[in-house]
Amino acid sequence: MFLITLKPIHILIIILSSFVLIGLFILLVRYLYRKRLVKKNLPKLYYKTVRKVTDYNDYYLINLFTLTIDTKTTLVYDHLLFGDKYIYVIKDVHYIGKLHGERKDLRWRLVSKKDGKEQFINNPVIANEYSVEKLSLSTGIDKEVFIGIVLFNDDCDIFSIQNDIKNSYIINRKDLMKLINATESRDIRPFNKQQLQGIVEDIDKLNERKVTKKAKK
Repeated sequence: MFLITLKPIHILIIILSSFVLIGLFILLVRYLYRKRLVKKNLPKLYYKTVRKVTDYNDYYLINLFTLTIDTKTTLVYDHLLFGDKYIYVIKDVHYIGKLHGERKDLRWRLVSKKDGKEQFINNPVIANEYSVEKLSLSTGIDKEVFIGIVLFNDDCDIFSIQNDIKNSYIINRKDLMKLINATESRDIRPFNKQQLQGIVEDIDKLNERKVTKKAKK
């Protein structure tokens, strides 16, 4: 039987290594918990952003609007925001990194800012424009009345993507209010109050989820 005698320096190294491993384990747990917490709270963050615009301008808002197209197709809209001149179809998207691609591409490249790794994501603009088209057809409302918005988190770099299409935009959350205000300032005739209320009520009748929020007093 062999006895191993550890020198003080070896004992110190073992103790320090144990602290390092424990520290790494704690950091890993905190990272996973924070990631899960952020994911869980994402809907609340986007809702808070859209709701701020709604309340500030005294608009109507329907969240999680569900539209049945046929027996096989159901579309879920994150937010329908009814302004004085336009109806905004808003899709929430969350990615970390820098996006590269063309508006017409089916998929975009997402490049990590930390290590440069790439992954491909489905182009959310195509999906949102499809949702706008189906909503227009289902309601009989002119497509020109709708503004499509893909709403990204603020730490996603979207600036390399073309963003000059008249009624279809991609923006960060922090810029939503500015975009809505700019769009509503266009020189076109606004809805009258009765007309707008009728539009909201007619669209809400199509809502399979039947959850409507109304900021208008």
